[in-house]
Amino acid sequence: MRRFLLALVCLLTADALYASTPAETASIALKDVQKLPIDVQQNSRYFWLGAVPEKDREQFGKVFAFHVNCISRNADFVKPVAVADDVWRIDIRDPEWKREVYEKLADVEPYFHAKVQTVLVPAVVTTAVIAVGDTIKTVRKCNAYWENAPNRVRGQIDAGDDFKAIGASDGKVLIDTSVGKVWVSTSDVEKVGSSASGGVAQTPQVPTVGQKVGDAVTASAPWLPAETMTTLINLTQSQVPLVRADWFFAQTCRAIGRNGKADGANYFDFLGVKNQKDAEDLAGLDRKKAQKIQREIAAIVAESGVALNNRQIFRFGTIAGSWWETRDVEENDGAKNATRQLDEDFKADALEVYFTLPNRLFGLLALNNKGELQATVPDKIASDSKTTSKDARIHSSLGCIRCHDPGLQPIEDWARQFYAQPPGDAKLYSPDYEKLKRLKRLYLTPLEDDYEGDQVVYAKALKRLTGWKPAEAAKAYGLVWQKYADTSVTGKAFAFELGVPYETMIDAFKAYAKSQAGNLDPVLIGFIKVPEFASRREYIEEIYPAAQQALQAYKPPEKKKEENAP
Repeated sequence: MRRFLLALVCLLTADALYASTPAETASIALKDVQKLPIDVQQNSRYFWLGAVPEKDREQFGKVFAFHVNCISRNADFVKPVAVADDVWRIDIRDPEWKREVYEKLADVEPYFHAKVQTVLVPAVVTTAVIAVGDTIKTVRKCNAYWENAPNRVRGQIDAGDDFKAIGASDGKVLIDTSVGKVWVSTSDVEKVGSSASGGVAQTPQVPTVGQKVGDAVTASAPWLPAETMTTLINLTQSQVPLVRADWFFAQTCRAIGRNGKADGANYFDFLGVKNQKDAEDLAGLDRKKAQKIQREIAAIVAESGVALNNRQIFRFGTIAGSWWETRDVEENDGAKNATRQLDEDFKADALEVYFTLPNRLFGLLALNNKGELQATVPDKIASDSKTTSKDARIHSSLGCIRCHDPGLQPIEDWARQFYAQPPGDAKLYSPDYEKLKRLKRLYLTPLEDDYEGDQVVYAKALKRLTGWKPAEAAKAYGLVWQKYADTSVTGKAFAFELGVPYETMIDAFKAYAKSQAGNLDPVLIGFIKVPEFASRREYIEEIYPAAQQALQAYKPPEKKKEENAP
């Protein structure tokens, strides 16, 4: 009935008044996964689009598909399967995402997971009777005592050694060793073999188990149907069978989280690269062979529209297509003067890389001069002019995609203008003929053919996947980030995401505040104030469990019957 009412509301208004809930999504996902073959079940992951307003959902769906393929290693496009209007499925084998990387989302995903405080639960301690003739093993390096002086240390015995028990007295076991008979404490041994003789000593065999008090572990959220989630987790073999789609986008379109930390489930992790070599392997780049067959070209940019200082740009041919890298510097003189120092004589401090993925979209990297991945481009190198917040760092891949409207930015090449245009007699020169030939090939041969060719390849792939031109995709990509991460969440927007009418949310928060004697989180209080206080997205993710708790505890008051009602 509820879905029918939702559909009816959609016909009457531009947007539904509220979205489907995470709990409903769990049931939809379970019903779908039960129809799949076992191997597909175990690799299926579900994405909830219900928190995206319907007027934005078509555009979001294209951005989501674009992004999924930007973190894919597959030459074929990965197309999410719609199992409902607001639930999509992806087989993680298609984009070749590593299972262990995906599972790390459980620790940071806030809408379908919750942190649960654990309590120390001691195990029942059992004892084992050690009898004469039993085989015992030392569980740790321990003291050995003289046979005729049980309290005097004779030496030590290593952990893991086996002995026969030949007697017992006052919490000690007498054993026969290669250097004679000695006593050891029963707390330092465990029984590993039995004899039929009478008992002579006892030793604990089961240690206390459980988490330390105060430890928090991630579990399926309590506002989800427990039986449904248990079955879904078992069938998918994953603690993360469900995530919110726009959250997943925000989580994986940058190399670090918004808290500035890398949590092992970000852009580079999903793309499967840990360093420059990994990326070159994915692209099919062999620098030496590219140089040998002259599939290498360069440009000099004296004044960049993005970088703070001069730079050089190199392009290498790869098996997948191309590898473009800007060699950036923190200053403009000496070995970092791009107009005077050519080829390897130009000493870069950092690199920004665009390389062709197997599916012909671009992989994006920020590297230091040691080939180590950098989450963001150093602020001494460049800044993000398209940011929608005060964070002006260039993030891979978010900052790169929304900044590079055409795909690859146009190149204002200094070398080809300076050396090819009169007046003057400026010429490239080197006393080494082979070096001179290489410099001419790098800096003077036509650059536009490679640039235009790579642009066409990318644009065609993007068009085939989304129907968009590069500029359209870049704008939409940035807008999805802005709407999720850089836009304050109003009360009506939060109610929509929770899947309840706005009035119900406000009443639930008021009732919750009253039950807590006013001790309510300030973020939730902000929504019931007049005028309300909208919230940062990070705050919403943090207090989402409290909001769900308030809704779960809320019981709407019964309507009073009218006196003259029949």
